[in-house]
Amino acid sequence: MEKTQIEKVDIDRLLEYFKNLTEPKKSYAFRFFDRYIDIDFTTLITIIDILFIKTKNNGDFIISIFGILDTHINKYVDLFLEKNLKLFKEVYLHCLKENHFDHDCIVLNKIVNYDKHFVSNLISYQIANKQYFHSYDIRQDFTILWKRDDYKEIFIKIFDTFFDLKELKDTFIHGEDLKPFFMLKEEHIDRTFEVIKLLIKENIQDEEKLIFIFELISSLDNQNKIEFFKLFLKLNKSFKMFKTLRILPLQKSWSGSEVPSLEKEKEFLEYIKSLLNRIDFLEHKNYIEKLIMDKNREIKLAKKRDFIKDF
Repeated sequence: MEKTQIEKVDIDRLLEYFKNLTEPKKSYAFRFFDRYIDIDFTTLITIIDILFIKTKNNGDFIISIFGILDTHINKYVDLFLEKNLKLFKEVYLHCLKENHFDHDCIVLNKIVNYDKHFVSNLISYQIANKQYFHSYDIRQDFTILWKRDDYKEIFIKIFDTFFDLKELKDTFIHGEDLKPFFMLKEEHIDRTFEVIKLLIKENIQDEEKLIFIFELISSLDNQNKIEFFKLFLKLNKSFKMFKTLRILPLQKSWSGSEVPSLEKEKEFLEYIKSLLNRIDFLEHKNYIEKLIMDKNREIKLAKKRDFIKDF
């Protein structure tokens, strides 16, 4: 049916069709929607609302919602947000179950224009009811948020949300889990550095938050994370605090021999040691020297394992 031929009764039939759906429909079933939505945009909102209610009894109906949004979202997202922000935010969170939904965060960025705290809702939703959470559970690319004028406010709020969730009983969250949000991409690396440094400065006397920040920092490559250790040592000379900070990553992977990975860790410890050539860092230096000795033992054992494997 051509758009010029559509009348109110046709829209009513379409809505009735969705009310009577008993099984989810795939995305290809929704390509004809534009002609109806252009006549009355609230048709789209009503259909999404109908399907969203159906997800309460049958979670598979999220497939239909995803299909509609995936097909029409770029054209209508701004109108949807203006007309029914609450519904759109709820639907967005449920659609995250689909692996490729809003991967580049273009839609999320638009939602944040209306609600700056929504990223916190997203994080809480992703972590809800999970005893063990891993950064791999977050699959989106947040580069577009780093390009915003209010990026500092947004990413500091992201940090605070993760930290607060860490305090929840039976929820295992580490600073490293922030890595998907703080990826050091060339197009925003300066801004990322700026926010991490700001977090260190603002929490320089807060041991729990510093531990969390340096769990994130420890997961970065050696070249990038050294700046943050320099900043800490400049602002806080407490050995007690220094000893609590994670210097090497909690998790790592390698292919083949572990020796090159261990050598890089030793190299970074040697660099940290080079920052400690002052009398007020004597305890720090002794501590790092002990870590280097431990790392030498690990390297020696890894070489033995490699030698045995060859036979």
